Amino acid sequence: MWNFVTFFGDSSFTVPAALLLVVWLCYNTSWRMAFIWASCYCLTMLAVVLSKLLFMGWQIAPPGLNFTGMSGHSASAMALLPVAALLLTPAQGTLRTCCVSAAILLALAVGYSRLPLGAHSPSEIVTGLTIGLTGAGLFIIWLLRRPPAVPLRRRGVAALLLLGLFFATDFKPAPTQDLLGQVAQVLSGRAQPYTRLAPL
Repeated sequence: MWNFVTFFGDSSFTVPAALLLVVWLCYNTSWRMAFIWASCYCLTMLAVVLSKLLFMGWQIAPPGLNFTGMSGHSASAMALLPVAALLLTPAQGTLRTCCVSAAILLALAVGYSRLPLGAHSPSEIVTGLTIGLTGAGLFIIWLLRRPPAVPLRRRGVAALLLLGLFFATDFKPAPTQDLLGQVAQVLSGRAQPYTRLAPL
């Protein structure tokens, strides 16, 4: 079950899904909204990448937390899912509230799934969820203050495409951790990236 849940935060799904939202917003000629969303998501994931590179390349991390970088699954799920739920539901009624609440709960489940799967420590999950919530929150606050003048079209089509993207991953994790390790080696000049010292 946790392998299924955790894929809602895997970059093989979340990155194409975030891009799909950008394309869909552009289709609706909501250029500024698309730019704000892309900026919030990219800055969120940039923070995750930097935290991982700092540890892998130079072993820079908060002391005493068993920390090797923020959980990317937690951050990307929390940044993406509530925003997708907000954008793809009607602006009025309880449906939007229920969908956004369910999306937040799903993102929290993605974060928790990293524990039984042995992928992250609690500190990495909490910081990942926090940075993801910050990114999503900034966009949602902006959106609620500047709602689109014209209702967004083709919400159902966009939702179906997101669902299709999820199953198109075939539940194969993206090799982002290995790629970041290689980048850390190049930047730091080390033969091998630093790895976790303390057990989970």
